[in-house]
Amino acid sequence: MYIKLLGAGICFVLSLFNILGAMQRVPVKTTVGDSSRPTVAMMEPPGTNLNWLSGGVFFAASIGLIAWAIWEYNSNLDMEINSTEVSITPVAPVTLPIPAIQTPPNIETTRLQGDTLHKNIIPFRRTADGSVPISQEKFKNALEDDLWSD
Repeated sequence: MYIKLLGAGICFVLSLFNILGAMQRVPVKTTVGDSSRPTVAMMEPPGTNLNWLSGGVFFAASIGLIAWAIWEYNSNLDMEINSTEVSITPVAPVTLPIPAIQTPPNIETTRLQGDTLHKNIIPFRRTADGSVPISQEKFKNALEDDLWSD
């Protein structure tokens, strides 16, 4: 597997060198048109198409070698799992008993009574001007009431 990954790295570097070689331009001294004055033009080297082709081939080879190494690694993992022959028993989910919810005796369960539900609610929200809508005495009485004493 490691040999394949090393080969993939080498193929990738070779593809980079071929692509850089294909993009390389060679300066050529020439004259333009009827002018007698020499100029320098950048021309493609003669093997540009071959460099592009070999760069593509080396890149495809590197991808193929990486895929082959990953496949080999995964198949080795499968062999190790199969060779241990450990029987795995499925785990059943634990079901806990649901505790019965007890309702206070003064509230009817068939219909909601607005007066009994709202008389023990303490409004902690502040109004728009920042004041609390209940008095200090009501607040202290509500704190002293033991709602959970049942």
